[in-house]
Amino acid sequence: MRTLTTPRDHNPYQGLLHDALGGEGVEPEFLAMPTGSRSLNLLLVPVTLLRARLGGVRILHVHWVFGLTFAGSESSAVLRRLSQAWFAVILFWCRLIGVRVVWTAHNVLPHDRVFHDDRAARARLLRSSSHVIVHDAAVSEALADLVGGPSVLPPVTVVPHGSFIDVDAQAPATPTSAARERLALPHDRRLLLFFGRVTREKGVTDLVEAWSDLAAEHADALLVVAGRCTDPGLEAWLRDAADRLAGRLHLDLRHLPDDDLRDHLVASDVVVMPFRSVTTSGSALMAMARARAVVVPDLPPLASLPDAACLRYDRRSEHGLRDALTAACVTPADELATAGEAGRTWTAEAPGWPVAARRTAQVYRRVLEQRVPR
Repeated sequence: MRTLTTPRDHNPYQGLLHDALGGEGVEPEFLAMPTGSRSLNLLLVPVTLLRARLGGVRILHVHWVFGLTFAGSESSAVLRRLSQAWFAVILFWCRLIGVRVVWTAHNVLPHDRVFHDDRAARARLLRSSSHVIVHDAAVSEALADLVGGPSVLPPVTVVPHGSFIDVDAQAPATPTSAARERLALPHDRRLLLFFGRVTREKGVTDLVEAWSDLAAEHADALLVVAGRCTDPGLEAWLRDAADRLAGRLHLDLRHLPDDDLRDHLVASDVVVMPFRSVTTSGSALMAMARARAVVVPDLPPLASLPDAACLRYDRRSEHGLRDALTAACVTPADELATAGEAGRTWTAEAPGWPVAARRTAQVYRRVLEQRVPR
């Protein structure tokens, strides 16, 4: 069975899933981007899809939609509208030529704005999908809200998120001191890390505001925010906050190569994820695979994470995040290490990529058994 995947992301998730799908008789390929122009590639998607369909491909697996926009849409309202219209054309074209769409809903709505109306675009994607994959059953209710109720939803299957333990096992062991040295971070302070795409929806402003109230009380601790920020206004706000906090907030606002991301995790003592909303968290699994305790809100999709590895807080409480950050600063190092090992053990014992691949392949086969695409 040949399938197409879009978009290609630097996250190891897709590569690990694709490798495991090979054992299920599936030959996944990324949707071809034949030119060096993002916009031209997007315009050529219908032709690319037709060629793939004539070659036997019958499934397009969509993970995210950020790759299906015209260049410059991040800063242009007109291009966001055009991108959304062209996205609708692509979905219609898939139906017309008999390519079934499977969507993995990593997020109900994107962390960064993608189209003119992301809610409407996601609702269209839902209605155009033959099947939806989620990593937690709690996501189904939020998806149903997008399209007016569960009766309108396509079939939904829970497929577990695989572990990043194997990725870490393949990487060379790095001492914490060496990682801090490479990143120019202090050796004698407790490091709290936020990593990944830096967006408001991920709660980075909530985090920095809470830290601003605490930083003076915990001079031996440092908050590190590491990851790409595509919002100029947010980046300016963060840099102003770093100036105000005078050495208690460290920013590394760039796309992090795998080695640098690994160094940030190794350098940290605890990882903070102050999400406002979330459907799953690969970043939590990545942190726990590196044996780091995690600070997380009490959101339903995060309830399955082991309590022994988490410092949880009530997201509705005015001081919930601030209290969790205080705990991250004052908890003895040996207790944080024990929490980190508990997370690593749980991650190692959780369903792995072979299970994820088997259930994904089952979804593909169910989709191909449907007589008429949704």
